[in-house]
Amino acid sequence: GSSSYSTSAVFIQNNGTVNMTGGNILNVYTNGGYEGRGAAVWIDQGTFNMSGGTVIGCVSHYGNGGGVYVNSSGTFNVSGAPVIKDNYACGGTGSHVHNANCKKSDVYLCSNKVINLMGALTDGAQIGVTCATAPTAGNPVVITNGYSKFCTENPSEFFFSNNENYEIRWNSSRTEAALYLKS
Repeated sequence: GSSSYSTSAVFIQNNGTVNMTGGNILNVYTNGGYEGRGAAVWIDQGTFNMSGGTVIGCVSHYGNGGGVYVNSSGTFNVSGAPVIKDNYACGGTGSHVHNANCKKSDVYLCSNKVINLMGALTDGAQIGVTCATAPTAGNPVVITNGYSKFCTENPSEFFFSNNENYEIRWNSSRTEAALYLKS
């Protein structure tokens, strides 16, 4: 489907909560201006709990958040085997098909936002990440909260960067997943 301004599939506001345990959000796009963020899920003011299902092939007209957009007042919790990949943000092109002007943008984390683990991630989980704050040499950006509490695997087993110049690794204390500038 298509929406003129906000998200096409799920828009969470007023401290609402949405639980996704399975199912698919596929090939959704926004074609609005500033408000066309988070084509699949826009967590404006509330909580999105995802323990399964997929968000694939969604395209945002806004500059970020083709899949899931985590606003400064939003909370994104994951567990199980969620898949969020192959989503794009097109920065005002208005197209529902990604092209050379678009960039990969699966989960977009606004400044100081993280993905909270509420349980173990399991085989098949794949989550692409873009952050408002870019990592620099020696200054990674932490992208999770609670990772080592539930997972022992290298974070790159489940998370990947939407920007080819960055990579996912353990933070220095090996407690959280972090986005690093590739050396």
